[in-house]
Amino acid sequence: AAPFVNGRGIVSINREGRLVQLSARLSDAHAALPVKVGDRLRIEDVDAARERVTVSIISKEELS
Repeated sequence: AAPFVNGRGIVSINREGRLVQLSARLSDAHAALPVKVGDRLRIEDVDAARERVTVSIISKEELS
């Protein structure tokens, strides 16, 4: 895995016990924020035809 670059990257999702990797882009509200490997993200939208998701960053307060 690698960090997001220009608001785009790859995310790994556990789906029904299988690890699936999808192309992802940050939501417009979070597009300028840095994303590092291991950061927790929330899927906001799914583009099934392109196998791509739109994600946002989960804040540390939400994880507590």
